[in-house]
Amino acid sequence: MASILYSKAAVARICGCSHQIIARVEIWWKVIFVVFKKGHGLRPKFVSKKSFHQNFQTFRKRNTGKLEIYPHNQPYKFAVVNPQGDTYEVSIEEEEITCTCQDFDFQSKNRDVLTLETGTRWIPKCKHIHKVLELGDREELRDLINSEGGVEFDADDNWLISDDWVSDYEYSQVPPNW
Repeated sequence: MASILYSKAAVARICGCSHQIIARVEIWWKVIFVVFKKGHGLRPKFVSKKSFHQNFQTFRKRNTGKLEIYPHNQPYKFAVVNPQGDTYEVSIEEEEITCTCQDFDFQSKNRDVLTLETGTRWIPKCKHIHKVLELGDREELRDLINSEGGVEFDADDNWLISDDWVSDYEYSQVPPNW
């Protein structure tokens, strides 16, 4: 049984091995049972589900480094661009944060399963959302966007021309319930 949380790739990250040597991943009640292929000197092992839950978001947070972020001319909307040039729109609404990427879409479609698995209300967060949340909470983002001389918009495509505001901004910790 495959799962977004309990994948071979996640096992490889947690166990520090290649995903190619993992024979199978079995989802048990409170643990994950991992069996490795013969000939690699690794014995089957149990891994706690909590390790997978922590790894799921930590992995996404770690992959925000090379992303570039630009405010949109609409309030609470940002363009997040990856090194390959793909652009995704992150929108911060009153009750939720959304992204146009496939990871966010997949997490959203599986929200009920993820909520049951983790034991808490699942809020989908892809690496693009984590990048925007590095800037601060909703009020700090509003102040940043509305600051005098802080943003200049190109009339043609509405994306930010200058990102000098990023270096001048003091990053803060996002509240855990946001």
